[in-house]
Amino acid sequence: WNEGSVMGMPFYNLPGFSSYIGGIPLGSVTLLGGVSNSGKSSLLRNSILPMVFADDVEIAHNKELKKENLNADVTIEGKRTVIFLNEEDIGKWQREILTWIFSNKQKLINDKKRNFTKNMFKTKNFYDDTYNKDKINEAIEIMKDLIPENQILFIPLPKFSTNYVIKMIKKYSVIGYTNFIIDTFKMDNTDDAKIDNTVRLQL
Repeated sequence: WNEGSVMGMPFYNLPGFSSYIGGIPLGSVTLLGGVSNSGKSSLLRNSILPMVFADDVEIAHNKELKKENLNADVTIEGKRTVIFLNEEDIGKWQREILTWIFSNKQKLINDKKRNFTKNMFKTKNFYDDTYNKDKINEAIEIMKDLIPENQILFIPLPKFSTNYVIKMIKKYSVIGYTNFIIDTFKMDNTDDAKIDNTVRLQL
């Protein structure tokens, strides 16, 4: 109890809310509901996904391991995450994660001239600006530290199948993935889907 083992994974920067609901415990299903385009995925990326990232202590430890042994396994146990995508593509998630890094990890808050927003990705000839190029490359390096190889796995779903998602959860939980995100959970729309399909309840 003193170690806080009863507490589930907290929400990033929301200690009061996390304490109130007890975080997200392993083995539970947390459904974030809302009408279309109301910001569910954005809330997910800003309040839950950062808890999957490595913290500064872990990053420093991993770098020391790499110095001692280039083949050292630096996977951060307990945070390996699978993200199923059936609405937004991987590129959108990468842009959003990089924007989060700009806002939270790079010291751009003191740069009064240029503040980075995700709308800047829509700028034509983005790399022609030396400032943008330097900062995006810096953010990519930070992202490599925050998210070691194989820590986050993206699985695109051209058609949503609850049965397939369950199979993948079973497959990847065996090899150490503990968190699973479905963006966005919806009715099955595969060729063999049934309107009264109750397989969803197996989640």
